Amino acid sequence: MQLNGWLATSMMAIVVGDLWLFNHEDCPFFLRVIIALVPPAMWLLWIRNVAQWMRGLDELQRRIALEAHVFAIISAFFVIATLRHLKHEGILKVIFRSSHSFLGKLALGFNLGGNITEYDCLFPLSVMLFISFLILGYKIFNRRYK
Repeated sequence: MQLNGWLATSMMAIVVGDLWLFNHEDCPFFLRVIIALVPPAMWLLWIRNVAQWMRGLDELQRRIALEAHVFAIISAFFVIATLRHLKHEGILKVIFRSSHSFLGKLALGFNLGGNITEYDCLFPLSVMLFISFLILGYKIFNRRYK
């Protein structure tokens, strides 16, 4: 939590900011700009924490961490790009609109057809994919050096 605290705090700030702006549509432009710039500032602090953490590792740990992070970034990008391509080709629409598939029932249960867009889900999806692939990458690359 010490390493990823700023990332978790930024996600909470995004949710709180979005909810507050949704309930206060007459909010001044200046306040909207401040609410929009708080999470990127937290991301910069998170990047600083990760860089400091990486500098404290020895050579083997640093190599494993670097390989795991590169693996996680490339894998998350690949999955997001693939999902975007499947959406563009209309395949995801067929899967999520079918009431016979598990994903279709899930989409109906969460009522994902409302005001939620794909861009609203992109950041949380990216973070979840990155963390999942990072854990997998650490398991793969730690095993290689044992």
